[in-house]
Amino acid sequence: MSNPGIKWGLIAGAVAILVNIIVWQLSHELFFSFVLGMILLAVFVIFSVFAGLQQKRALGGFIDFKQALKPVFLTFVIGGLMAVICTYVFYNFVDPTIPDQAKQHAVATADRTLHWAHMPEDDIDKQLDEIRKQDYHMPATGIILTYFSLVIRYFVLAAIVSVCIRKKRTV
Repeated sequence: MSNPGIKWGLIAGAVAILVNIIVWQLSHELFFSFVLGMILLAVFVIFSVFAGLQQKRALGGFIDFKQALKPVFLTFVIGGLMAVICTYVFYNFVDPTIPDQAKQHAVATADRTLHWAHMPEDDIDKQLDEIRKQDYHMPATGIILTYFSLVIRYFVLAAIVSVCIRKKRTV
């Protein structure tokens, strides 16, 4: 039996790429925001549920945790890889000014947040200077590290989804 995680992972990855493209066209501000990450996470969760439910149907309506985890996690792994590669392409080929835009967004967001928290101006200036010193470029090594850190989080989410869709046979 083929693993539905492959099919749903490819679909999730394609949707994530499409979402990235649409968001980039609509709002560069949104492209750098926490919201985009949450949208992509929702895409991966939805398609991982589809993968788990397809596996469950293929097994006659019953599935244990381990059987569910394989297609669910694979959906996250494939979709996440496609999304990370998309990010790499955006940062390095589509628009090489993205790192500078990302830094400007980080500075503006931190400035608003620190002022909202009523932090002293000297401390705000120090924090903003630290952000300005950071490198926002996305080399291949950075993408690889990002991907592997995401895989750990994806495993946790896949485990949660798998627990939710499992259905044991009653004796």
